[in-house]
Amino acid sequence: MYSPPAEPNRLPRSMASPEEAQDYLWFSQDLWMEESVWEWADSNPDAKQAILKNCSRPDCRVREGSVAQFKRCAGCRLVSYCNTSCQRGHWKDHKPVCKEHQARKAQTKLFARV
Repeated sequence: MYSPPAEPNRLPRSMASPEEAQDYLWFSQDLWMEESVWEWADSNPDAKQAILKNCSRPDCRVREGSVAQFKRCAGCRLVSYCNTSCQRGHWKDHKPVCKEHQARKAQTKLFARV
């Protein structure tokens, strides 16, 4: 798990530096997983409206009632569903996209090690 920087880095950074990547990962992933951030987002009407998701099955009109209520696809984590029947019903259409995303993610991890 990444942690926030202990102090600001005053050295110049390139746009793709490891420090920049760590800061981005902390802000975009780890920070949003903190319970206090979810509580804030759930209690703030503007944040809640921006964050709440619709079910990813095209013919379903259900919208989240609270932040992170829906379960995301375990394979790609790109889509969210209100229930397992919507997930199963959309799997035939979602499967190629999901598999492609997983393959790209695996390639990225492989190249990151080089």
